[in-house]
Amino acid sequence: MPQPNPLAFRINFNGTPLIADPLDTESLYDAMARTIEKHAGSLVAEWGRCKKAGEHYRYPVLLTNGERGNVFIEGNA
Repeated sequence: MPQPNPLAFRINFNGTPLIADPLDTESLYDAMARTIEKHAGSLVAEWGRCKKAGEHYRYPVLLTNGERGNVFIEGNA
């Protein structure tokens, strides 16, 4: 059984919990974007500014299909 990636972390995109699993060669933004793109079927066109939302951090995003959303960083997987 493969070992879980120690860099993996939980995100929530528009109410859907997802696991961002960064590769050794990519940034955390790239891992979040790849995870959202795989889930939504559309590329992340624009990242907004990070804001603290209670105990979590929130990023507003815009997808290339025009959908807007929020990404909450929830913690380690």
